[in-house]
Amino acid sequence: MKDPEIFDLKEAAAYLGVPPLQMRTLAKAGKVIHTRVDRTHWRFAGRDLDAFLERRTYRARTVFES
Repeated sequence: MKDPEIFDLKEAAAYLGVPPLQMRTLAKAGKVIHTRVDRTHWRFAGRDLDAFLERRTYRARTVFES
């Protein structure tokens, strides 16, 4: 049975809402932690994808916040 917290390239791209080519580019640039099983198979941990989203998410301030 496959661990639901491990994604392949296409699944990770769908999880982040980006095309697979952009997912590969983000991984190669070191912006998303990944593991290459061999030359053509990439794996991404769910916690690493969540951490990437957390780093890329900005909370807007309201006029009532200082």
